[in-house]
Amino acid sequence: MGDKKNLTRGMYLERMLRARGEDKIKIVTGLHCCGKSFLAATMMKLVNDNERSAKFIYIDLGGLANESMREQGVLGDYIRAHYERAAKNYLFIDEVEYCPDFVSFVLRLYESRKFDIYISSSNNFLSDEKTRETLDDKYVALDVFPLSFAEYVASRNGGGATLDEYAADGGMPGTLRFGTEGERMSYLRNIYHAFIERDIRERHAIKNFDIMHRLIMFLIDNIGISTSMKQISNIMKNAGVKTNHVTINNYIRYLLQSFLFYRCDRLDLRTGKVLESGSKFYIADTGLCHAMQGVRTGDEKKFHENIVYLELLRRGYDVHVAKLYQKEIDFIATRQGETSYYQMAGEGADGVARAAKLLSGIRDNHKKFVIAETGKDEYIKDDIHFIDIERFLSDGKEHGI
Repeated sequence: MGDKKNLTRGMYLERMLRARGEDKIKIVTGLHCCGKSFLAATMMKLVNDNERSAKFIYIDLGGLANESMREQGVLGDYIRAHYERAAKNYLFIDEVEYCPDFVSFVLRLYESRKFDIYISSSNNFLSDEKTRETLDDKYVALDVFPLSFAEYVASRNGGGATLDEYAADGGMPGTLRFGTEGERMSYLRNIYHAFIERDIRERHAIKNFDIMHRLIMFLIDNIGISTSMKQISNIMKNAGVKTNHVTINNYIRYLLQSFLFYRCDRLDLRTGKVLESGSKFYIADTGLCHAMQGVRTGDEKKFHENIVYLELLRRGYDVHVAKLYQKEIDFIATRQGETSYYQMAGEGADGVARAAKLLSGIRDNHKKFVIAETGKDEYIKDDIHFIDIERFLSDGKEHGI
């Protein structure tokens, strides 16, 4: 199907190389198996090819073979034993969250000024305000996502792929090793059960995973639909699940910390305030939906919306749902002081017209985009940009392709 030899993860690699040598802890986070270890290996090879004095110390704490190293004393002894005074020492610790109190441990290594430090995690520990305060200005963060549509197309043997193929396969890099759909889906199910589910269950000591599993299925079924913790709790209770909004709130927090889902909050355009209810949820990889539920008729549009949302995050935008009175625009995205609106179009010319009408009701000078399956080059009408979804997602410049 695909070839990992064609895979560079150029956008992420460029950022890592740019941060090399900077007096900061480099923190790489993202979903299990989305390519964090691949980035570390690629960077080490590039640096080794160009820097003779480089010394690499790499530890994968997620691997069972290194389970004993998760204890700080053992890990510290290993690092000290492999340190070379005359070399430029690069320290890579994969899945650092397996080490108890790893933040203080890494800070001590940082304060020794002996290492250029890179740590990765499948847990969004930077979402914790106290952790960010402890790290202060001593780190730079890099969020890694599964393959974008542009990367997926570039990795295909012979090139060429459709958006619906991408939505079904997803962007987990490991799927490129497999030639059949069945093999790819088996691999994704294994990722979910062996890594994501196990990690959430063990980290948060969840004894009965049935409620969590039902919640995950509910969020997949309701991708891109505004909801609240109370609404979810009531719906699940009506389905015979014994739970409450407190449990649902905690479980969703765990899912967000694991990077399995992302929450897109609503922003009131009149007041500029983020609203506490009506958030939408999007999954990190649509291939996982396919693996867990199969392909179902009618899922295409919500998956396209999911893919566009992730693409905006991947490009470094801060993204919200835009609320204006009783109307909602799918996304308002801000990056480096630049704001744009994005509205997904429904079927056919009528769907495009409805999307344009929604955007025309916003009276400001920010760029406005209708994302649709036009099959055409981008064009502008009445100050609204109309762009084909595959062309929008295929912008290789955004991914270092």
